[in-house]
Amino acid sequence: MTEPAPARSATTPRIAVIGCGAIARSFHLPALTRHRELLDHLIVVDRDLARAREVGAEFGITRTAANYPDVLSDVDGVIVTVPHHLHYRIAMDCLRAGKHVLCEKPLAESAAEAREMVAAAESAGVTLSVNLHRRLYPVTRRIHQLIREGAIGRLKRIQFFWGEKFDWPVTTGFYFGIGGKPHGVLFDKGPHAIDLICWWLGGRPNVVSSRDDSFGGGEAMSSLVLEHQGCTVEAEFSFLSRYPNTYTLEGETGRIEGSLFDFRSYDLVSKTGARRKVKLESTARGIGDFAPVMIDNFIAVLRGAERPLVPASEVLPSVEVIDECYARRQRYDMPWHEAWRRVAHA
Repeated sequence: MTEPAPARSATTPRIAVIGCGAIARSFHLPALTRHRELLDHLIVVDRDLARAREVGAEFGITRTAANYPDVLSDVDGVIVTVPHHLHYRIAMDCLRAGKHVLCEKPLAESAAEAREMVAAAESAGVTLSVNLHRRLYPVTRRIHQLIREGAIGRLKRIQFFWGEKFDWPVTTGFYFGIGGKPHGVLFDKGPHAIDLICWWLGGRPNVVSSRDDSFGGGEAMSSLVLEHQGCTVEAEFSFLSRYPNTYTLEGETGRIEGSLFDFRSYDLVSKTGARRKVKLESTARGIGDFAPVMIDNFIAVLRGAERPLVPASEVLPSVEVIDECYARRQRYDMPWHEAWRRVAHA
């Protein structure tokens, strides 16, 4: 499926940003306010009106609101940056109102919700895209190209390790499953990682196993094994400690290795073990430099000049994989916990 292109408009796009948390302030709003012509047409919305006014003053945006339904008639597109469990309801209201939507990741809390959102966008003739900005990195795009070209042969194995101590400046506890479903690190890092894996593989892998440290709430550690057409995928995520934060794609004739935080270079290793570092041209110096790419695309979508860089329909396989991982998850073997529990209840 492809996202429909919106009708062309000669006017300046009118955009509402719903949610004034950390991601809006660090990613979306700095990129939006680079376009001075948009300022008179921007609206920031947050149920905490004082926060919306504070953010508006910070970025020179004069119009603020506490309730997003009050502004939908005045905008062409909406950027949804609220907690995970609110994505579905708010995005659906906006889509049904005929507004183009750029949604933060994860797209929705379940695959069923995500499919409804895609269907609602198609029915309304508007676009629904997702801020999975890791697809924009020069390295991830080159890897996608190399795999399509067969540069390392048929894929046999992918390893993906992503762990660091959680330090995001949250305003609520939704990252830990508070307010929504009992999700944790897999729902935070997984949408980026699993989307890349599905994109690289060219399809949805099957879930072989899903383990984490949850006792009914959000997990802080997660370990997955997936399989797709003879390729085994191993993925590890953590909120508790720093992992190698690397990826490896092994094919029949070579492999690709890289760091999750280096978007300009990777190592290409031949079947004989010869290693070559490949450096790509890019003016970007940090993750924030990809915000203008995503936002400029959304503005162009509203003007009818481009299609979404990451349409929601392409994200569905990764949402379905994460959904299945939660449905089938089992707890890690934790003998130390069992020993502690016996002592505590002795």
